[in-house]
Amino acid sequence: TIELYAQFAAAIIEKAQLFQQTARRNREFEVLLNSSAALSSTLEKESILHTLATQAMKVVEALSCLVYQWLPGENELVVLKAVGRPGTTAVSAEGTHLPIPEPPPLATALQGQRARTIHIGQPGASPLPLPQVPTEDAALTAVFVPLVITSETYGFLYLVRQNGRIPQDDQHEIMLLTALANQATTALETAFIFEDTYERERFYGAMGNVSLALNSSLDRETVLNLVCSEGRRIFNVDGAYIWQLEAEQ
Repeated sequence: TIELYAQFAAAIIEKAQLFQQTARRNREFEVLLNSSAALSSTLEKESILHTLATQAMKVVEALSCLVYQWLPGENELVVLKAVGRPGTTAVSAEGTHLPIPEPPPLATALQGQRARTIHIGQPGASPLPLPQVPTEDAALTAVFVPLVITSETYGFLYLVRQNGRIPQDDQHEIMLLTALANQATTALETAFIFEDTYERERFYGAMGNVSLALNSSLDRETVLNLVCSEGRRIFNVDGAYIWQLEAEQ
């Protein structure tokens, strides 16, 4: 009787585990599908980073997600995007520059281009600023996921979640986060290429307009006004001025 009951219980447990695995796969497929659809429909850097951060938060049920850009020449990090749950307080505004901390987990993400998960028992144990959480549970887990573009580390995701424990399926979640990061970096690379091409076309178009005006008009004021207006448009500035030396008047 005991053996029969044990077999019955084992069958129920197995079915429950299969159901959980199926539900998890469906959730992962939904996250990747939504991310792919959103990333393929935009060439704007801001939209790409927002999609990456929000979808990554869903994977690990994170409190917050920050996207950092690595500036190795300046030995700094720049906050490109900061997303958090309602009730959490942002730690760094977008555009904030931070010195690069020394701990190994961050070096693993930046130089080794490998994702890492660390346990944070105390706020001071985090290599980067943490969000203020409205709870007494101070134990947290931080996840670093590198963003790699053309074999170079562009930056990384920094996700923070509660409970402070690293689950058994942590490696599986890191694989999913890495897949999301790869989707986003592909979209970013395309956006950068488009931006560069657009800027070049806009520059040469403005040069063509100026050249056309020089060839079609002998009016000094018309030419000067066009040079200034096209210069403002190319360089996205509020004003453009042409100075003449007194000796040349």
